[in-house]
Amino acid sequence: MWPATEHFGSHFAARAEAIHGEASVGDHLQAVYHLWLVGHQLEHGRAPWLDPYTFRPESSPRVNFGGWPFGLPFWPLEAAFGSVVAWNVLLLLTYLAAGGFTFLWLRELGLPHSAALVGGLAFELAPYRVAQSAGHLRGMIAVLLPLAMGGIAATGLLCLVLSWNEAFWSLNLTSAKAGTLRAEGTYDWGGAAGTWFWIDPVNDLAFVGLIQNQGGNRCRRARPAGKFS
Repeated sequence: MWPATEHFGSHFAARAEAIHGEASVGDHLQAVYHLWLVGHQLEHGRAPWLDPYTFRPESSPRVNFGGWPFGLPFWPLEAAFGSVVAWNVLLLLTYLAAGGFTFLWLRELGLPHSAALVGGLAFELAPYRVAQSAGHLRGMIAVLLPLAMGGIAATGLLCLVLSWNEAFWSLNLTSAKAGTLRAEGTYDWGGAAGTWFWIDPVNDLAFVGLIQNQGGNRCRRARPAGKFS
C-alpha cells in the first residue's frame, strides 16, 4: 500500500502482468482511454457516447460503453491533475462509493448501523471487486449493484406476478390428474441427455423437450399411451 501512496502522482494504481517478449502494460491503459474519451468528445462538441478512433478507417464509430458512467467524473479530474492522478482518485472514490451505497441499501432494509457498516465494509473490500479494480472497469461498475438491488427485486416480483398463470398451468400438467392427456396410439422417444418427444396423432399434437440431463430420459421411455407423468 505504501508504494502506491508514495507514487500516487506518477504511477497508476493498477496491476500489469509481465508477458515474455512483450511490453508489460495492463488493461488500465485501455480503461483510461475509454474514460478520457468521454471528456475529449464533449470538448470538441461531438457525441460523448461514441468512439471515433478505434479500428478506423476499417470500422465506423463505435459506442464507447467503457466510458460510462465514470467518464463524466473522470473528465474534470483528468483536466485538473492528468490521467494518472485522475485514475487513482477515481479508483479511491469507487471504494468509498461501494461501501457507502451498500450501507445505505442495508439501512433501507432495516438493519442497524453496526450491521450496515460491516456489510458496507465487506462489499467495499470484497476480493473479487478489489481484484477487478486493479486495471479493470468491472471493479468500478460493481459499486452500482447496491443501487440496483431494489430494481432487481422489483423486477423479479413483477416477473412472478406476470407469469403466475403459466407457472400454474405447468404445475397442473404435472399433477396426478393429468394422466389422460395423450390418446391411444401416441408414441415417443428419448435422447441420451434427456431430450425427448411424443406425437399424438389422434389429437394432432406433437411435443419436443430439450434439456441437458444425462440419463434423464429413463422415465419417459416405454410408457403406455395415456400416461403423461
